[in-house]
Amino acid sequence: MITALAKTPTVVGEHLSQEQLLRLTLPGDIKSTTVSELQRDVFALLNDPAVRRLPTATVELVATEAKMFDSLGLNLIVGVLKAVKQRDEKMRLRIASRTVYLTCLAVALERQMELVYEGPA
Repeated sequence: MITALAKTPTVVGEHLSQEQLLRLTLPGDIKSTTVSELQRDVFALLNDPAVRRLPTATVELVATEAKMFDSLGLNLIVGVLKAVKQRDEKMRLRIASRTVYLTCLAVALERQMELVYEGPA
């Protein structure tokens, strides 16, 4: 069963109960000009009492629309990872841009979370 969560201006959230998965879909690039709003909305969803009561083993960030992450974007991803680990949950990051994928590999994010690359080879 999929449960749609409260809408935010920048993040679409849903909970897949059978998979115990909290999916947060982010629009576009994650960079200095967008990170403040994304951070506000991602953490609003993560900290929502109704969301915290949902059985969740994995938090999945879907950033398949992103063509780039800058340093502030990476800081947001790491901040979410820390919050997820404090909740004793796993994190998955879905990306479709080879540039974003290589950026994530350059900072060794694959050692801390599951990276799923969905772009061209």
